[in-house]
Amino acid sequence: RIAAVDADGVVVTNVTIPHTDANGVLLRDSPDAVVSNLTVSGAAEWNDGFMGVMVMRSPAVIEESSFTAGRDGVYLHGSEGPLIRDNRFSDNRYGVHLMHTSEALLADNRFDNQEFGGITIMTSPARNAIVDNVVTNTTNAISTSGSDSYIARNIATNSRVGITTSAVSS
Repeated sequence: RIAAVDADGVVVTNVTIPHTDANGVLLRDSPDAVVSNLTVSGAAEWNDGFMGVMVMRSPAVIEESSFTAGRDGVYLHGSEGPLIRDNRFSDNRYGVHLMHTSEALLADNRFDNQEFGGITIMTSPARNAIVDNVVTNTTNAISTSGSDSYIARNIATNSRVGITTSAVSS
């Protein structure tokens, strides 16, 4: 597992973290971080594990990575302007879960078999964009709240709810 606290410009690339019940990568107060080509496998049951990548109060780029069997593949809290692109998520509780996070771009990701949701954005977000993602076989494929979200060219199949938003002016 990898943790960076109060570290600018962290780069995590070409790393595999197998069968962890803790966070694979933790970035806290670490602006301009890049995570790429990361593979994280969580616990056998998602509720026994934690996040593939947890980002707290840090803008970050998370790309070209794979997250399997975690509580959340990627969880961001209070992070302005993250980019999450070209990732694969399977068998997590949530694929991407954003809280108090705004101006995020989620693009070209693939989500399969998430327990509760592929992309979930909640708790006072604004100006998030969700574009060109594919979400299959989950309870809620894409769910947003807050304001001014942009949702376009996504595919949501075999899910109880495809796309739902309570985001004002979206």
